[in-house]
Amino acid sequence: DLIFHMGDLDHGSLRWVNDALDEYDPNARQKITLDADGKPDNNFGLEQMKRSINAYKACVAESDRTIRIPGYPPFYLYERWSVDVNWDSMMEAGWFQYLDGLQAISSMPDMWIGCFPSSVFEPATLEAVRHDEMLTKNGKKEYQEMGWFEMGPQKDLDTEVKEFLDKHGKKSVVYISFGTIFDAGAGVTTLVGYLNETKTPFVFAGGKQKEYLPQAVQGLLAKAEEAGLGIAPDWVDQIGLLRHPAIMCFVSHCGASSTMESILAGVPIVNWPRRLDQIIMSAKIGELGIGYELLQHRSGHAIGRPVGHRPELIIEGTPEALRKELKMAFEAIKGEQGEVMRHKLGEMAKEIRTKRKGEWEQTVRDFERPATLAGQFRDQMSIRPLLRKHNSSPTSPRATSDLTLLPSTSASPTHLTLPHSQSFRVSRVPPSSDRPKLDRAPHSVMSSGFPRTRTNSSGQGDGRYRRKVGFEAFEAGPEAMFAYTCAAKSEGYKRSRNTRVFAVAVSADESGVDALDWLMSELIEDGDEVVAIRVIELDDGDPNAQDEFREDAHTLLATVLDKNNEADERRISVIVEFVAGRTTEMLLKMIALYRPDSPGMGSVSRFAVSHSPVPVIVVRPERKVQKTLAKRRSNPKRGQYAALLGPDGLTLSQSRSRSRERSGGMSDKE
Repeated sequence: DLIFHMGDLDHGSLRWVNDALDEYDPNARQKITLDADGKPDNNFGLEQMKRSINAYKACVAESDRTIRIPGYPPFYLYERWSVDVNWDSMMEAGWFQYLDGLQAISSMPDMWIGCFPSSVFEPATLEAVRHDEMLTKNGKKEYQEMGWFEMGPQKDLDTEVKEFLDKHGKKSVVYISFGTIFDAGAGVTTLVGYLNETKTPFVFAGGKQKEYLPQAVQGLLAKAEEAGLGIAPDWVDQIGLLRHPAIMCFVSHCGASSTMESILAGVPIVNWPRRLDQIIMSAKIGELGIGYELLQHRSGHAIGRPVGHRPELIIEGTPEALRKELKMAFEAIKGEQGEVMRHKLGEMAKEIRTKRKGEWEQTVRDFERPATLAGQFRDQMSIRPLLRKHNSSPTSPRATSDLTLLPSTSASPTHLTLPHSQSFRVSRVPPSSDRPKLDRAPHSVMSSGFPRTRTNSSGQGDGRYRRKVGFEAFEAGPEAMFAYTCAAKSEGYKRSRNTRVFAVAVSADESGVDALDWLMSELIEDGDEVVAIRVIELDDGDPNAQDEFREDAHTLLATVLDKNNEADERRISVIVEFVAGRTTEMLLKMIALYRPDSPGMGSVSRFAVSHSPVPVIVVRPERKVQKTLAKRRSNPKRGQYAALLGPDGLTLSQSRSRSRERSGGMSDKE
C-alpha cells in the first residue's frame, strides 16, 4: 500500500491521478479563486463537490485501469471500492485529499522503518520499495525492516469463549471477525445462515456492534446461540482464540494484524476483503496458498465486472453465488487442501519467528548503535531540534511576511522560458495588447487576473545554472507598489511528472532563514522546483527603492542556489518572487498564482492558517518555541489538571465520578 499511494509510477502508484482528473474535467479539482474583494473564495459549493466526486469516481473509484504492484497479483482499480460507497460522506471525498498529502510528503523521510514481515510475506514488494525512485531514491535512502513483533495471548480466554471451544472437536469451529470497524456488507446474512444450515459451530466477534447488525442477522445469531451452535461475544482475545485447537479457520477482512496473527497461529484464512488494502492483501493470501478468497460478497459498481487476478470470474453479488463460494471454501479447508494450507502457514510462521530472533533482532540492535547509518539517524531524531540555526541570512529592509511553507504537488509548469539577458532596464506595465504570452498553460497566470510583463534580468553568473528573465509580476496598484521575479535552473534540469513545487516565503528575520534552510536541507530533491517569496511592506510613495529591491531579489536567488550547491548532484529550478506592497493581499495573489491546491505543507501566519487550502507545517526558531513553552509552564491555570494526579495517576472512572459529584450529575460536555 505504501507503493500504491506514494511510490514510483513504474511500481503501480497513483501519482498519475491528478493529471487524469485534470484531463477528465479541468475544473473538477478545487482551485483557489478570489472573490470580488480579492479574498479567497472558499465556498466549494454542493454542485462543485458533485463535479469533483464524479471525476474521482470516473478516474479512480470506478476505473477499470489495471494496477500492477511488484509482488502482488494485478487488480482493477475499481476493486478497491467494491462496496456501496456513500459519496455524500466527507470521509470518502477526503480520501483523495489524503492521497495528495501522502504524495506531497513522500520524500521527507530520511529513512523508512517497516514493522511488517515483508521479506517473508511480500519479498518482491520489499525489493521494489528499496529501489523505488520516489520513496528511497533508488536505494539512496534506507528501508529498515524491523519485522513483526509477535504478541502472546492473554493468560486465560474469556470463560464463555473457552467453554464453547472446549466442547467442540479439533478444527471444527469457524472464527469470524471483520475488524474493529465492522463493515462486512449484506453478505453476512448469507454467511451466518449457511453456518446455521450446515450446523457448523462458530464464534462471531462483533466488536460491540451486534445491535447495529441487520435484524435478519441478529435473529440468526440468536437462533445459533439458543442451539449451542454459535456465540457472538463483543470482544475476544483473538490471539488466544486462534491458538485454540478447536479453530478450523478464520473468516477475516484481511487486515494486516489479523492476517499475521492467523499465520502465526497456523489457521487457514477465509478471505472476506471489503475495500482498499484489504483487496490486495486477500489476493496475496490466495496466491500464497494460505487462504481461500471469497469474492461474491462484493457490491456496488463491482457487480457484473471481472476480477483482476481471476478475469474469468464475474462478480454476481447474489446470495446464491456467495453461498456457492462458502460451500467450496469450507469443504476445501476441511479436506486435504486445508492441511496443505496449514503446512504452508507453519513454514511461514517458522520463518517469521526465526527472523525475529536473528536478522530482525540484529536490525533493532544496529539501530541503537551510532556507528551504523540507522544509529546515526536515531541519534539525530533524539537530540537535534527539527529546525537548525544557521548564521547566513539573506537581507532585505522591513520584511514582514511570516508565511513559511506552501508547497504544491501540482504538475503545472511554473518555470519560465523567456530568453536570458545580462542587461537590465526599468520597465513599467505596457498596455495589455503588448503583454507577452508566458508558458504557464494550461494554468496561465493571465487567466488569474494578474498579468505579468517582461523586463530583462541581471545577476551573478554561475556555470552550473542558467539564469532566466526577470519581470514585474503584477500591475501597479494600491496593494502592490512593486513586484519582481527572477529565476534560474540547474544545467541539465528537466521537469518531469515527479517534479514537486515548494513555495517558501522567506522573510529576512530568523523565521524566514530557518524556513529556507529546512526546505533546502530536508525536503528538496533532484528535479524539484523552489518558489521563494518575499513580501516587503513599503510606505506609499517610495518609488526609488525599486533598484535596491531588484538587487535584493537576485541576492536571494543567489542564496537559494548556494544552499543547493551544498547537495551533491541536485538539479533544481528556482523562482524568486520579490513583492513590495501589502503583505496580506500579496500572499493571496501568490496563492492564487502558484495554486498550492494539494494538501501538504503550509504556513505559520494566522492569515494563511485561516485561508490556506492546505494543512500547515509551522516553521519557527527554537528560541521562540522555548519562550512560548516557558510562558505556558508559568501559567498557573495550566497546572490544575496535573495537580489532580497522585503518584499512581487518577483513573478515568474516578475522574468522572468526582466530576459528577461536583455538578450533581453528568455535564453536557461529558
